[in-house]
Amino acid sequence: MRVIYALLAGFIASFAVFAMAIAISYVKCLVAGVSYNFSIALPIAMKGGVVIGSFIFVLALVGGPRRRPPF
Repeated sequence: MRVIYALLAGFIASFAVFAMAIAISYVKCLVAGVSYNFSIALPIAMKGGVVIGSFIFVLALVGGPRRRPPF
């Protein structure tokens, strides 16, 4: 169960970082008046999402909820 919880947390974090990177870079280019190129932004956002998602997966796996016997 801990592995499933950690996978879900990592996937959600990865997707959130990916979406934020695309949105923030698009807004920055829009404000600066520069044309936005998805073919450049997508690999960078995916790499950031995978890295952060992996860290969250490991942290959730190590520090996830544990079943402790009652006192």
